[in-house]
Amino acid sequence: MDIERVDPELREATRKLGVPPIGSALGRRVVRAAIRVMRVPRIDGVTVSVQRTPAGTVRIYTPQHRRGDAALLWIHGGDFVIGDARQDEALCAGTAAELGILVVSANYRLAPDAV
Repeated sequence: MDIERVDPELREATRKLGVPPIGSALGRRVVRAAIRVMRVPRIDGVTVSVQRTPAGTVRIYTPQHRRGDAALLWIHGGDFVIGDARQDEALCAGTAAELGILVVSANYRLAPDAV
């Protein structure tokens, strides 16, 4: 990663994060395993449902108190190499609760798996 491309105020924190070992198949497996076993926080006032589709898994965050028909599609990070919809559970659930909108987070096929 070119640290010069990171906002100066975020460089210190970015350096501490390190770079996930996604350059090798073993590294990708380790990162994916870590995501699968991570603790998923629960946010009061939000129901999380998981639906399996032919294209993958979709996580739907429904706030107890909806404030309209708006919805947000969240696509997790990971550059199509790593990542999972579960990794942003707190963010998606918190957004649904705070804004009173439906949030949908989709898993998608990752590049190394598709080759």
